[in-house]
Amino acid sequence: MTTPSTKLRRDAAASVFAYAIAGIALLVHAGTTITNDWFSDDLVLAATDDAGQHNVAVPTAAVPDWAVTTLRVADVVEWLAAAAVLVTLAACVMGMIRGEVFTRATARWATWSSWAAVALLVLPLIGRIPATNMALQSTPQPDAWDARAIDDGWWYLYVGMMTLSFLALVLRRGTQLREDQDGLI
Repeated sequence: MTTPSTKLRRDAAASVFAYAIAGIALLVHAGTTITNDWFSDDLVLAATDDAGQHNVAVPTAAVPDWAVTTLRVADVVEWLAAAAVLVTLAACVMGMIRGEVFTRATARWATWSSWAAVALLVLPLIGRIPATNMALQSTPQPDAWDARAIDDGWWYLYVGMMTLSFLALVLRRGTQLREDQDGLI
C-alpha cells in the first residue's frame, strides 16, 4: 500500500465534499417534495401528449389510494437509492484517500455503487409506471396522455451507471494485478 500525495488526498477530499453537498441537496429535495407535493390536493405527473411533455395536475381525491401510495413509495425508493450511490462512492474515495486504491474493499465499494445506480434506474420505474398510468386515467381526457416514465435524465444516469460498473471492473482487475505482482516490484 502506498501513501497518496497531498494533491491526490486534496482532490479525493474534494470529491467526498462534492458527494456531501449532493447528499444535502438530496435531503433538501426530499424535504421540499414531502412538504410541498405530498400534502397538496393535486398530484403533478410528468406526461406526454401530441404537443410534447407536460406536467399534468390530477386531483388526489380522484386517484385510487394505491396509486398515490405507490408514487410516494417510488419517491422514497429513489431517494434511498440515490443516497446509497452517494455513500458507496464516498466510501470508495475514502479508501483511495487512505492509499487503498487497488484493494478488494475499494473495488467492492465501486461495485456496490454501480448496483445502487441500477436500483436508482429501475426500482422507481417499477412503481411509477402503473401508478402514473392509473392516475392519468383520472384526468378529463385520459386517452390524450401517456406516462413519461423515462426522460432524458434517465439516459445520463444509465451512462453514469455503466461508467461506475467499468470503474469497479478496473479496480477489481487492478487488485488482481497488485496481488499477482506482490513482492516482485
